Amino acid sequence: MMSHPSEAWRENHFKDIISKVANIELYYKSIDFYLEFKPMLLNDLLLILSPRLDHTRAVNYFIK
Repeated sequence: MMSHPSEAWRENHFKDIISKVANIELYYKSIDFYLEFKPMLLNDLLLILSPRLDHTRAVNYFIK
C-alpha cells in the first residue's frame, strides 16, 4: 500500500492493517507515508499507533 499509494491506499483498510503489524519500524514508515501523502490524516494514525509507539522517539522524529 505504501509503495503504490495512488492505486492501493484506502484509509480505513490501512489503519486496520497497521494496527495489527508487529514490526515497530513499520509504524515510523507509516508516519513518513502519512506526512508525505496524507498529512491532514496524520492525527488519526497517531491515535491508533500511540499505545505501541515509543513517544520519545516519535517526538524526536518530528523534531528532526
